[in-house]
Amino acid sequence: MATTDHIQGVDETYEKAVANRDIDAIVALYTGDGFFLPPNSPIAQGSDAIRAVIQAYFDAGVVSLDLETTVLDNQGDVVVEVGRYRLGLEPPGADPVTDVGKYLQVFKRQADGSFLIAYDCFNSDEPAA
Repeated sequence: MATTDHIQGVDETYEKAVANRDIDAIVALYTGDGFFLPPNSPIAQGSDAIRAVIQAYFDAGVVSLDLETTVLDNQGDVVVEVGRYRLGLEPPGADPVTDVGKYLQVFKRQADGSFLIAYDCFNSDEPAA
């Protein structure tokens, strides 16, 4: 399987896991010592910290995620993905919202040849409130 297909597969799994509210499937996409750098929050490093951030997003009403790769820089065992996202939210007691922004993910090849997310950073295109 080509590297591009591997990364696309990770993105599709991430989207489906968000739609299914499957935190375990999302955490499994990251290296055990991975870094998740969400906006307006401290760095989350490692599976437990990433799990806590994802749970907080679900608690805040996240219901969908669409990822669109714009650049894929294949450096062999490291792949950098730049893209755009659409995040669907249905906050408790509020109207649905769609956030649009950009992301940067760095993948590392694993011993089995697969790729996992080692670094993940994103932020909204919307002006700060």
